[in-house]
Amino acid sequence: MRPKWKKRSEMVREGYGGVTKNGSEEAECAETHSDQSHKYPDDPEPDPSHTGLNVYECGASQKVLDETRSYTDVICKLLIILGFLGWLCFPLHSFSKGNPEHLMYPTNSEGQVCGLGNLTGKPTLLYFDLTQCDGIPAAVGGCPTPQVCVAECPKTYWTSAQGKSSDLDQFCNNLSPGTNYPISQLVAEKACPAYLLPSRPVLGRCVPVAGLVKKEETGRVKDKMNAMKTADGEVLHMDSLVQGIKYVMNIIDARGHSEKLLFSLIVYWWIVLLSFLLALIMSLTCTVLINLAAKHVLWTSIVLCPPILVVGTVYSLMRYRQLSSAQENPNQDAISLPPVITSLSSYWINKNTWLVCGVIIAVITLIISILLVYFFSRVKLAIKLIEEASKAVSLMKTVLLFPLVQGVAQVLIIVWSLTVSIFLATTGAPEYRVVDACSSETCTNPDTGQMFSLHDVCDPQTFAECTGCPRAQCVYHKFVPASLGSWLQVWNLAGMVWLLLLVQSWGCLVVSAAV
Repeated sequence: MRPKWKKRSEMVREGYGGVTKNGSEEAECAETHSDQSHKYPDDPEPDPSHTGLNVYECGASQKVLDETRSYTDVICKLLIILGFLGWLCFPLHSFSKGNPEHLMYPTNSEGQVCGLGNLTGKPTLLYFDLTQCDGIPAAVGGCPTPQVCVAECPKTYWTSAQGKSSDLDQFCNNLSPGTNYPISQLVAEKACPAYLLPSRPVLGRCVPVAGLVKKEETGRVKDKMNAMKTADGEVLHMDSLVQGIKYVMNIIDARGHSEKLLFSLIVYWWIVLLSFLLALIMSLTCTVLINLAAKHVLWTSIVLCPPILVVGTVYSLMRYRQLSSAQENPNQDAISLPPVITSLSSYWINKNTWLVCGVIIAVITLIISILLVYFFSRVKLAIKLIEEASKAVSLMKTVLLFPLVQGVAQVLIIVWSLTVSIFLATTGAPEYRVVDACSSETCTNPDTGQMFSLHDVCDPQTFAECTGCPRAQCVYHKFVPASLGSWLQVWNLAGMVWLLLLVQSWGCLVVSAAV
């Protein structure tokens, strides 16, 4: 019997599924085709213009021949290549322009980053008089009080009325060793603070302990503060000090969520790396366990998943309730936090964080429970398929190590992307603003064409030369990221996700081909 060439479309229309039938015709066909050099002169040659699968029929038998395949979407291919090359090239811009230290350390009034350069060993920022920050919006203007970098925060009470102390020089601004000016002159020239309070570092800034205690403990602190005076000769008030501390917290809180996240990554990078390593170990362990006892491991994980999610939901809602009651009744709850600290939107101490987490986990628990009940029969079938696949994997032990290679590749991609993102977030310039401006200012703002006024953006060198107000200053306000950085961040995120999915698909392809 001679084979007859058919195209794939014809085969499908006639109902052939590509499965060889048994019988004498199959034996005759196999015998006929045992000699590969045998030709059938009456057979038509395959159409060379046809790019699909050519199928010949031997009775009821079909054989699918190899098809020559090629990339058809050229435009999409070019876009992918250009996007990938750009994702590899623009980090050069971020590495040359970025400075991650801007996220790690605060900046003094002159725009110098604490802990770097000439300020090495002085990583903490000290405000001379926080009461001057009372009533100033953190997002609009800077605090007029001098801000200097110090090695450590003050630990004792001190006032200028007591005269110079032995360790005062470290809290002064650019004070030369051996300076013998009277303390009153140094305070008037804003070279030294008028008073010092016991403080502790909070995210790189010295915050007086008086603002970090509960209300019932502020009585004895007020007695000591009433004996102190500011540089203007006024009594140091507790309420103004607390408002000044809130200003510092708002300055920290004014940073974007992405900057806070990157700051956390810089500080706690080792926790992230350890989490990735633990995830790799757990993935390898689960793969081995499924290979040994797939049915029991899968059923155990399915049964335990909803209860664990329920526990997470209950815990999140309990934390939300505790923090809510702590803020409403700070004198009755042992875990209460001062209002100054709770104003900082830290994800751990913010009650809304726990509320959102509780709601999200509850919704996920409900969805998983409904899916398990509705698709229970399909879940059983899927487990049987996984059991069969595990038997195939058991014959190739090296396949068990492949997820480890895939996980390491994904970790490297994430580390690279986060590094680029950190540098991109710091590709910008410092912004300075006018404080203590006078109504009779004679210096013209080149941006507005009018005289400089309070909270106007300024240049320190130009403003110092042209200002006619003796008390006006051009001080550092904040670090402004570059406008192009936001678009590059999106590009970087898209590149990271694309590569992660590519590695994931590559892993699935290799494992499925091996199985």
